[in-house]
Amino acid sequence: MWIEIDKNVFSHNTDVYICHAYRKPTATTCFRFKNDNFDFFEQLESDFIKYDNLGFVFITGDMNCRTADEYVFILYDKYLDENQPFIYKPDIILRRSSKDKIIDTNGRYLFQLCHVTGLIIANGRLGKDTLGEFTFCNSRGASVVDYLLLKNDTFDLIENFTVTVDEFNEFSDRACLVFSLKIRKSHNISDSERIPTNPQNNETCIIFDSEKATLFQNQLQISVHLLDHLTVNVNNRQVEKLVQNFSQILTSAATDVFGKVKINVNFNNKLTNKAWFNEECQSVKKEFKIKRNFF
Repeated sequence: MWIEIDKNVFSHNTDVYICHAYRKPTATTCFRFKNDNFDFFEQLESDFIKYDNLGFVFITGDMNCRTADEYVFILYDKYLDENQPFIYKPDIILRRSSKDKIIDTNGRYLFQLCHVTGLIIANGRLGKDTLGEFTFCNSRGASVVDYLLLKNDTFDLIENFTVTVDEFNEFSDRACLVFSLKIRKSHNISDSERIPTNPQNNETCIIFDSEKATLFQNQLQISVHLLDHLTVNVNNRQVEKLVQNFSQILTSAATDVFGKVKINVNFNNKLTNKAWFNEECQSVKKEFKIKRNFF
């Protein structure tokens, strides 16, 4: 899946293309019965070439391949490369670390992709991930199978990069890759544009009443022509506006049926407006967190 981010968001005036890729594990039944004409790395290479001509490219996701701490680069041959008719810029050797010490066949395929495209593995060499943290962990072991790939000249566009190893628990065997891109600094916000930050204030909201659910459905039925109109002539650049209009239709219908009430929001007191969350619930939650941390 590819996502395009408009160049106006950045200071470098170049569109950014981010790919979220997933490759099925080789050992699964689903992989064995896949379409033999589809090659994951070949398709990724083809897509990269397409979008690399349009802007900066970042590829991330679960690729189910293991690469240990090997770093991919093309060796510079002084006697060969200096005689080439074209301008040759040798790769910068960037050593990387990894807690995973295994290289499998799919890892070799990933190395080949990096050689052809000039992509570099960010894991173990960028941001806070200086050790090459595990991204997968279960009862059979741990490995690094999720990656961020980028070109050497886009390293400076990454503001931070980390692997959330603290998310390993009994409910998840994955650690997420988290990274952010440097964006254009916005103008100074005036006082009138600022969102109030007072921790205690009266907020107006809509509270759902199950006894009025049928009335709410009827109210939405009246607006069904507006909802249908949202799906006409849809394109990628209209999505944000469509979501806003969709939200306005739902909010308007809900306000007509349920009305709005003022509630006191107190961020310093997490139990405000949660009468059901008594001391017993708080004690159980605390015990759960303690036991989860033992995992």
